[in-house]
Amino acid sequence: MKPYSALAHYYASFTGNVGYKERTDYILELMRRHGGRKPKLLLDACCGAGGFSLELAGRGIDVIGVDISEEMLAAAQSEMYSRGVSAMFIRQDIRKLDLYGTVDTAICMLDSLNHITDADGLKTALERISLFLEPGGLFIFDVNTEYKHKYVLSGSCFVYECSGAVCVWSNGECGGDGTVSINLDIFEEEKEGLYRRSVENFSERAYGLDMIEAMLRDSGFCVRGIYGDMSFDAAADTDERVYFVAQKQQNV
Repeated sequence: MKPYSALAHYYASFTGNVGYKERTDYILELMRRHGGRKPKLLLDACCGAGGFSLELAGRGIDVIGVDISEEMLAAAQSEMYSRGVSAMFIRQDIRKLDLYGTVDTAICMLDSLNHITDADGLKTALERISLFLEPGGLFIFDVNTEYKHKYVLSGSCFVYECSGAVCVWSNGECGGDGTVSINLDIFEEEKEGLYRRSVENFSERAYGLDMIEAMLRDSGFCVRGIYGDMSFDAAADTDERVYFVAQKQQNV
């Protein structure tokens, strides 16, 4: 679960169409609709290059960003200094999450949980997040769906370009358990028209929504809603990304 090492330097450029501001607005509205107060201390699990962490920090929220990639955290720190905001970034595997205390809210964005390709590992990650979330606190995350893995990602190829680099993202065929193997070829422009190539390989797995919901219940959460991407409507069978709103049970 350590992709994007070579990609870290260009991650913000390649993901410029994510819309961090708009998605942060959406996440905060989900919190409001489910009775959550504005977070005081928020965990951004698998924070990557800090897109959501820094957007939230800029809105006056104390944020702890956790990620397994040193390179991604270095990119997040650099962007933090350039923006003049403050957040705490910690290198940890969320399956071994170990904070100094509890947080009142947690998020995990951009299909980060899909990178955990074994069910036991995903269950462990949910249990660790639950352990460090205050009773009644909200946990909001998104996942790529089985539909997306089978009908959009499987066997497909995408090309992303930014100044000085090109990323060719190619996917294997979707397996019976919803796993897609992913290959990144990153070409960085050097002198005299030459390019340096870096290669990364990893996999993502799509879990059934019922399976995720059962894991959440077993980890001390109750599911408050499952929504289509950037929508307040219930998730549909053909949604490619869905958002879960889960709440830590008061008696856990």
